[in-house]
Amino acid sequence: MRAGAGVDERPVEVHREPQSIGVERTFDHDLSTREAVLAELPSLTAEVEARWSKRGYVGRTAVLKLSFEDGTTVTRHRTREQPFQGADELAQTVTEVLTPELLPGTGSGCWG
Repeated sequence: MRAGAGVDERPVEVHREPQSIGVERTFDHDLSTREAVLAELPSLTAEVEARWSKRGYVGRTAVLKLSFEDGTTVTRHRTREQPFQGADELAQTVTEVLTPELLPGTGSGCWG
């Protein structure tokens, strides 16, 4: 094969550290209000925290992803100077980026 034909000659890296740890959940019903999304945050952020703890990681960036019925997706994030001290701090930061114009959505995800 000739050089530059889209062939990557680098060795395959079998294991690498993840750049993000998160959860996504698709709901059976639309979460069309801010309150409905906020009600789901505790379980999402607790799951993220459990994944961090299991691997001994910490996070500084919260990402909120909302998927809409028409197939569009909106993502918002906020990075802190200090790592989150738990699911409650992560949820608070996600709450700050969840502005009313982002809704209604059909699914949501949370990363930390």
